Amino acid sequence: MAFDQILIFGAGRIGMVLGGFLAQAGKEVHLVGRETNVRAIQEEGIRITGLWGDHRVSSLTCFTQLPNDRKYDLIIIAVRSFQTREAVTACLPAADENTIFLSTQNGYGNLETITELAGEHRSLGARVLFGVQSLEPGSVRVTVFGDSIRIGCRGNRILMETVERLAKIIKDSGVPTEATDRIDHYLWEKILYNCCLNPLGAILDVPYGALAESEETREIMDKIVDEAFPVFRSLDLKLEWEKPEDFLETFYGKMVPPTAAHRSSMLQDLKQGRQTEIESLNGAISRLAGENESSAPINETVTRQIRFLELR
Repeated sequence: MAFDQILIFGAGRIGMVLGGFLAQAGKEVHLVGRETNVRAIQEEGIRITGLWGDHRVSSLTCFTQLPNDRKYDLIIIAVRSFQTREAVTACLPAADENTIFLSTQNGYGNLETITELAGEHRSLGARVLFGVQSLEPGSVRVTVFGDSIRIGCRGNRILMETVERLAKIIKDSGVPTEATDRIDHYLWEKILYNCCLNPLGAILDVPYGALAESEETREIMDKIVDEAFPVFRSLDLKLEWEKPEDFLETFYGKMVPPTAAHRSSMLQDLKQGRQTEIESLNGAISRLAGENESSAPINETVTRQIRFLELR
């Protein structure tokens, strides 16, 4: 499959970066998003600045609603985690049996929902570890880069050759990307990263590096990770960390430093009066722990604090 015709459902920060680079590389890209972004992109194209250069991309089509008469080779789901089911359901008429769905989202449950609706043979997950700032409608800046996108499937239902081909297409467009046969490891790595940094960065209004520098906040983040490991065992996940300390070594040593200046997207959501993704992060850890007769009091406390701020 050449992945020549691509739909990105969710013209937000990540969706605009991927859509812009893929369209610039010659792919036919359609974006579906909110009216403010769609109008700006239709009039001026997408402006991408920051770490990967300065780009203005007009060679893509943007809609507020999915067109009825198109089928796509690749459908990238780039909406918030609480919108996943609605988004995939809307996209199913634009897919055939060979269409691949790719989640580039944060949090737990996205790939699970896509797999439920589209089938394991059409579902891929992506771990995204770069930060993007919205400047104005249609304009974004790549601010931090932690690692390449990692793309993979579960259950070996999609040929690795296909996964590698898609990873190469995205990489060749200008966004570092690699295929993996360990997607659960990378997805949970990102979930834990976000569980530690996103809500605390929002509550305390500090960049990620400040959280890692303080003994007080490090202790909270350590306990957030500690509480996740019984969840991994209950889900029978095959991850590469035998104990919390193994993850924390990577977290503090390799993941936080390149993103130390980044500020929480959850903080931006709260400032703009939008719903956050806390339920698919710390809320998911707390919920999964309760379902398996364990507890996650620190994750539950952080979740409740963010819920309070959402209500305000």
